[in-house]
Amino acid sequence: AFVTAQGDDALSIVDLARMETVATLPIGGKPAGVAVSRDGARAFITSPEGKFLTVVDAATRKIEKRIPVEGGPLGVAASPDGKRVYVADLYGRRLVEINLASGAQRSVGVGAMASGVAVAPDGRTIVVADRDDNALSLIDAATFSRVATIEVGRHPFGVTIDASGARAYSANVESDDV
Repeated sequence: AFVTAQGDDALSIVDLARMETVATLPIGGKPAGVAVSRDGARAFITSPEGKFLTVVDAATRKIEKRIPVEGGPLGVAASPDGKRVYVADLYGRRLVEINLASGAQRSVGVGAMASGVAVAPDGRTIVVADRDDNALSLIDAATFSRVATIEVGRHPFGVTIDASGARAYSANVESDDV
């Protein structure tokens, strides 16, 4: 498991079978969001204060690279094929797509205070929790356009999609519901 420690500006790697920390990496920038590629080879960590995304090799437990991301990079998710990473910009009302091979970035507008991000198992839909709009934005991954918004509880922060891709769930911090 990969666990961020904002106060320590670090990432802990935990062996869940032994329930012990096996490595700690200095990340910087108040690390927050964590996503792991589907194959488990890489972890992606956002740093809102540092304005970057850190890519970690899971096997070697070493930092591969840091990618600058303007604004307040917070929520993060990886595409199922591992070629792209999606980062919610907390301050910029946008979702940023990063092509890991080329480093190219593009963005699409979403709601206020974008936080959590999830990608459907088939990779066709991306869901963003728009905290201050009390809504989720649905993004078509192929066109990278916002195709819908769905009202949810107050201040959705975390979001996930079930394994079948049929349902998305948001953790709504002010209304204390899902």
